[in-house]
Amino acid sequence: MKSKTFSAPSADRNYIFAKLVRNLESAFIKIRRHQLRSKELVVYLRRKDYDEQGLSVQLDQGTSNPMEVMFLIHEMFSRLYREGVEYRSTSVVLGGLESDRERQTELFEDRRGMERMQSLGQTIDQINRRYGKHKIFLAPGLFLQGVETNERDEPCWRKANLLKGETGRRRIFIPRLDIEV
Repeated sequence: MKSKTFSAPSADRNYIFAKLVRNLESAFIKIRRHQLRSKELVVYLRRKDYDEQGLSVQLDQGTSNPMEVMFLIHEMFSRLYREGVEYRSTSVVLGGLESDRERQTELFEDRRGMERMQSLGQTIDQINRRYGKHKIFLAPGLFLQGVETNERDEPCWRKANLLKGETGRRRIFIPRLDIEV
């Protein structure tokens, strides 16, 4: 599951959809890291008043690539989104997880297309590992660039001032104080 709260609630359709797609990408990055694929997709939109609505879809075959479910995400979002309503967060849940190491194909499935999609996902993961998460992203993510930020969007002092050897994922759990002397 991946969920993100916006620092300020928004009614902008493109921005909310871009946040949903970003969560989708993050969720698929995580399941690819663990060599899994999903057969169920759940989407939630939470309104400003904390009321939420969601939809669930069972997939015909498991996938570990967000591009394969973009048409479903767009359709689900269109059914959930209400014009003029402010939303505060989006969530994506991937269910029905199964191993992605081997796959039994159906007689008329496009085996080459599936292999190309898997290879593309691996290439994108390699580039993002090397240059940072979401350096390559799906087109709706363009609506997230240039959006005004506020102080709540800035990382906290501890995350911005890492110790030698720490990364964003691996941290030394030692309490630190920022005191000027």
